[in-house]
Amino acid sequence: MVLAFRPPVSEKMLELENELSGFDQRLFIEKFEECGGTWLNIKQSDYETYDGSHLNRDSAVKLSFEIARNIRNIKNASQLPTAEKAD
Repeated sequence: MVLAFRPPVSEKMLELENELSGFDQRLFIEKFEECGGTWLNIKQSDYETYDGSHLNRDSAVKLSFEIARNIRNIKNASQLPTAEKAD
């Protein structure tokens, strides 16, 4: 299992990253998932940074729990029986 997400940053930093790098997140996610990866949608605005790029302590802890919850949900979903496994 390969998971990816875009780390939360401030809105200004997100704009700067997109402008300078030319990163196309939509295209990246599409290609990543076509290759079998799982993209985690992390809501940028749910987290606070102290300098625009680095999360403050509370947000870092919150993000860690969010990632763990996503991993647990994906793992649990993959253990559910499917029609193919039931035969």
